[in-house]
This record gives sequence, structure tokens and C-alpha cells, in this order.
Amino acid sequence: MAVKLVDKGAAPGHPGSASVNSAAKVEARSLISQLTLDRIFGEAGTINSLKCCRIDRQPPPGGGANIQVQLNGLTGDSTISTCIVHPSVLASLATWPEGLRKHQDSWLARQIRIALMNSLESGHILHISGSFYDDDNPANLTERTRGNYKEPRGVTKFSNK
Repeated sequence: MAVKLVDKGAAPGHPGSASVNSAAKVEARSLISQLTLDRIFGEAGTINSLKCCRIDRQPPPGGGANIQVQLNGLTGDSTISTCIVHPSVLASLATWPEGLRKHQDSWLARQIRIALMNSLESGHILHISGSFYDDDNPANLTERTRGNYKEPRGVTKFSNK
């Protein structure tokens, strides 16, 4: 299955829309927009924090990532945005060529930010699942060895007749 964003429905641990005031939403959007791929992976803990909320790495599924935006000062249900990245996505990131890996990394970071923003608005948990090895991925996210990039986009062939 190609790498894709999947809405898994209502998020467990959400405090309810009444608890998410406009200041928390503004801060959450700011935290999400600053998120980079290199900050997503590592041990569980806070990535960044502001007055109303913080963005955390939670214990992930083995080899994956679990990123959550949580309200500060709330005990128990405090998660207002969640994105789970499945291990299959990370295991399929290219090791070569370097340009492809950078492109996949940038694309994945963007998808995680999109998932977190969508989760913030919907109260749903979003998963990024699949594999970059799948042939259903766009050509710019897969290795050239699979026949991709044979013809550059926008190039017109002319005959010399």
C-alpha cells in the first residue's frame, strides 16, 4: 500500500472541543508548523512547549512515531491532536540516492504536519501508513530503479525529419 494519511476516527484521550479554546488552537498551530522531521524521532518527551500546550513524542509503535499536541495543566485526557507514523513508512525510506531521501523526508514531515492540523480540527487520530516501496506511490517518491524518471516532465521530443 502506498504511503497515505488515514483518519482512524475519534481520538482517545481528547478532552472535548469545549476544552480547546482559541489560544490553545493558535499555540497548537504554531507548534505544529515548527515541527521538523529530525525532532519527531527519539525518546518519548516534550519537543516544544508554549503557555497553553506542548508537542510531545509519546511511546511509539515499535519503529514508528507517535506525535501528540497536549494541553498544559490538564491531568488525564489532554491530547488535542495525534499523528501515528507506522514503522513500515520509516523502514521504507530510501537510503540512496541522497536527493530522493531528502525529498521523502520533506514530504513525510509535511504529511505529519498536515495530519496534526487535521487532527486538531477534527478531534480524530490520524495515521500515516504504507510503504515507499509500493508502486502506487507518486514517481517522485520512489527509486529510479523502478523505471521512474525515464522521461523528465515537461520535455517534448521532436523528430529531425
